[in-house]
Amino acid sequence: MARHKVCCVSDVIEGEMKSFDVNSRRVLVVNISDKWYAVDDMCSHAEASLAMGELNADERTVCCPLHGGVYELETGEGIEYPAVEPIDTFPVTIEDGEVFVDVG
Repeated sequence: MARHKVCCVSDVIEGEMKSFDVNSRRVLVVNISDKWYAVDDMCSHAEASLAMGELNADERTVCCPLHGGVYELETGEGIEYPAVEPIDTFPVTIEDGEVFVDVG
């Protein structure tokens, strides 16, 4: 995997998510209580942008806006139908106020 600078910490405030182009992919970056996640922005069911969906900070999940599939941010696993296939997850590091994601 290759490490890419995605944004500054201040670009994704606590409890929010944003999508970024990273190495020819759309990656969803999420900040929940200063725990950072990066997942594929495309739903595995119908290729809808998860950035347009709903973030559940308490459960650490994201819901697809198209058909309501739900994914765990930690593992990428689909936990509510029709999200039966997982989405990719990527390691996130924070250095000097910048967010880096390892995307192959």
